Amino acid sequence: MSGSYSGYVSTEQYAETLLVTMLNFFICFFALFMNTLVIITIQKSPHFVNSYGTLSLNHSVLNMLSLLVYFLWVTPTTYTQSVSTSTTTVLGKIIGQLHLLFLFSMIYSHLSLSLNRFASLLHPTRTRSIFSHHMCIFLNISTWILGFLHVIPLFWYQDCHITYDPATWQWVISTSKLCATYKLLVLQYLSVIVSTISFLVNLFTWAKVSAETIRKHPVETKLLKGEFWRSFGFLIAVLTSGVLSGWVEERWQKYVVLCVIWQVYHLVDGLVILLLHFHRKLLAERPILDPNHHTPSFIHVEHLHSLPHRSPDFNRNHYVSKVDTY
Repeated sequence: MSGSYSGYVSTEQYAETLLVTMLNFFICFFALFMNTLVIITIQKSPHFVNSYGTLSLNHSVLNMLSLLVYFLWVTPTTYTQSVSTSTTTVLGKIIGQLHLLFLFSMIYSHLSLSLNRFASLLHPTRTRSIFSHHMCIFLNISTWILGFLHVIPLFWYQDCHITYDPATWQWVISTSKLCATYKLLVLQYLSVIVSTISFLVNLFTWAKVSAETIRKHPVETKLLKGEFWRSFGFLIAVLTSGVLSGWVEERWQKYVVLCVIWQVYHLVDGLVILLLHFHRKLLAERPILDPNHHTPSFIHVEHLHSLPHRSPDFNRNHYVSKVDTY
């Protein structure tokens, strides 16, 4: 079927397709809304006027772009059942390539965020030199370059490609020998290994950080807590789509472990940031745009000897804070 339903479609088939379409639409809609609020929070909250904020902004953009693939391509092609358009055209193969580009870039984005938390909490005196403003920009660009390198094999569209199949509601990869090797080494082994490293770095940082550091630097600790759960959620999504998907056969199960899991991950990733850092009064604040804004390396609460830092109106004059900036 192409463009719209044609031929005989049973009521049950139509109802299933409509249900999948609605699931995709609403999950993506709320995830896009939440990640929009995340970007606003990162730009306006003093908690993110630091190297972690620069890296997080890049990660949130990747979240948004990945969600747009589902919202603008997966959802409509599922509803119209445009199988030939989605699976055989060059456009469909390019969309699949972009889908993996954003995914691999997020893998390395999580790694950079985890290393940032490691340095900020366990080696605070080196943080400003290691994660300078220029280094953060370099790391953000590097995540995109690494993601691009991972999808180079997909430029051989005839031999190796990944596309979304509206009939089965899942991403499918071609069965050529090249793609079989690519799927095993890159989509499964490499993705799981790097994602596991990111999570273990956060786990190690959390285990090693002292109670004194947690007491004195609550916001830095809160940033670590957020990154810990975000990297854990990403690892679960990678394991589910890369490993568990090989053990399930039923169409609904495949749909959940290959598509729903990633949409839910993007939603939860944004939700973690909002639960820890968002306040509705931030919406009335102006973005903190100065990359040279200088404050010392940690956020301190209730330490009056700390240098004053611009904070949102709802907290102004109630506490002062210090952030590790460039």
